[in-house]
Amino acid sequence: ASIIKSKYDRPLSILTIGDSITEGTGSSNTWTKSWPAQLSDMLDNSERYLFRNLAVGGTTGMRSSKNPYWKTYQFYSTKLLAPDVVFIMFGTNDAGSSWNESLFIKEYTELIQHFQNLRSNPEVFILIPPPLYAGYYWGI
Repeated sequence: ASIIKSKYDRPLSILTIGDSITEGTGSSNTWTKSWPAQLSDMLDNSERYLFRNLAVGGTTGMRSSKNPYWKTYQFYSTKLLAPDVVFIMFGTNDAGSSWNESLFIKEYTELIQHFQNLRSNPEVFILIPPPLYAGYYWGI
């Protein structure tokens, strides 16, 4: 059974954005083992859904960081899409050495609002990234 149903007579367009966790970096196969690919499988990967994973490893949700998603080709290409549903998961790279909670909230909210204001008026889901543990080897 589907957890997301299209209100249209066309495939439901699902967009996922985020950092390397969403991209699938570190999985055995980014095309089949990333969480967006697994979600696609859970939704029967049928013709009822059109999945686009435009995540970029190493990026942040904060516009003012060294490597913001805002400045990627993938971000600019999202403006051309008309997703029905958007899943957003940032925060891991944002939690680096220059962590600023109030700035993160402000800039992440702006990113969320960008997607809420797309011409397709998508339903937007914000996902919580997995926790960071001491000694995490990516240096975050």
